[in-house]
Amino acid sequence: MSIFRAYDIRGIYGLTLDPLIAYKISYAFSRYSIGRGPIFIGADNRHNSLPLSLASLAGTTAAGFDAADIGMVPTPLLYFSVAHYHAPGGIMVTASHNPPEYNGLKLVGEMARPLTYERGIKDVEEKVTRFDDETLQEKTGALLTKDVLGDYVDHVTRDAEVSRKIKVVFDAGNGTAGPVLRRIVERLRLDAQILHEIPDGNYPNGMVNPVKEETFIHLKRRVVECGADIGIAVDVDADRFGVVSERGEWLPGDFVIGLLSLPILKKLGGATILLDIRTSKSVVEFIKSQGGGVHFTKVGHSYIANEMLDGDYPLGGELSGHLYFKDRYYGYDDGIYAAVRMLELLTTEGKSLEQLKDVFAKTHLSPEIRIEVPDNEKFEMIRRIEIALRKSGIEVNTLDGVKAYVKGGWFSIRASNTEPALVIRMEDDTEEGLRQTTHFVDKLVRDSKST
Repeated sequence: MSIFRAYDIRGIYGLTLDPLIAYKISYAFSRYSIGRGPIFIGADNRHNSLPLSLASLAGTTAAGFDAADIGMVPTPLLYFSVAHYHAPGGIMVTASHNPPEYNGLKLVGEMARPLTYERGIKDVEEKVTRFDDETLQEKTGALLTKDVLGDYVDHVTRDAEVSRKIKVVFDAGNGTAGPVLRRIVERLRLDAQILHEIPDGNYPNGMVNPVKEETFIHLKRRVVECGADIGIAVDVDADRFGVVSERGEWLPGDFVIGLLSLPILKKLGGATILLDIRTSKSVVEFIKSQGGGVHFTKVGHSYIANEMLDGDYPLGGELSGHLYFKDRYYGYDDGIYAAVRMLELLTTEGKSLEQLKDVFAKTHLSPEIRIEVPDNEKFEMIRRIEIALRKSGIEVNTLDGVKAYVKGGWFSIRASNTEPALVIRMEDDTEEGLRQTTHFVDKLVRDSKST
């Protein structure tokens, strides 16, 4: 079934995903993957999230386990609920940055550990496929309700050192973060504006995607207009975030990770930071210059989230805007908490974002490039690209797709885990080197297509 992906379940509502499927998924997940309750269940503000959430609550209780409904919340509040209240698992109804017609379910176990296809989702898929073989449970679980917002705000602000002199503009993107950000602004007494604060499942002002600079246009404009020190945006379910400087300049996600590692490395010395394979070499060199180590992981929320929980990493992050703090936090990705830590960085360093980002060596870096490729072809194309590179004698890392090292830089080509696409990023010391690499990669991709 195509909706069962590498690290979540996602499809088009009414076409490949509906309440009946959500019922079967939650039943199978609760009964076979978790086996005890309560299971916490939350949902984003898409117009089709409510029926999927209700179906998930019904499926969980029908499986014989208590279900705790936490309502319309950002994804990090579902993670927080599972970790903070020591629950065995949770279900979040969301499709993150996908268009409004999409929806999905994120499944997590203890400490908000996400299921991957290899570790749990495949088993759920098999149970759903054979659902007609299930027998009705004699005992049903209880339906509970839980308001977690107060405990969440208390926790993420409990030890925050944020100056009230910092002027910040947030963009909530009409997602679920607006009400949470408002409570944090009030708690920390911030000088702040919140754009697109009111949840609206039509997302009339567009959907913020931290890897797409063009989705920050509203935030950039407002930061410059009001003379703010920083702008911070979260995506519609708030598990990712991105920033713009006081000049309205967007900062790529890997450079944000590099900056947020600074206070951690000052405190913890030779700590190792977990990064995805596409991270800029400028960021890697900066972390090492501060006495830190670097460990690379595959791209994808569930892969890095599981490695964060299993390893000794105070901080991890992805180019996509997922930031994972185990330093003073639970280790899952949380765009709202990352925003608090970014404001704390400006406070403790006493510098602007423009000043802070000068620590990175200047290189020429491509944006993340996505090339549409059918799902049934993208992995074969990666295989052909790897063969071609090895025949050319080029050093290749196959941790996730192919990452090839060339004179002056590198390039990465990988199959998207969530879309029918190849995803490409390139970096070089010189503009000419990047241009040459771009031509080389373009030919590699064209030659790898089926004839």
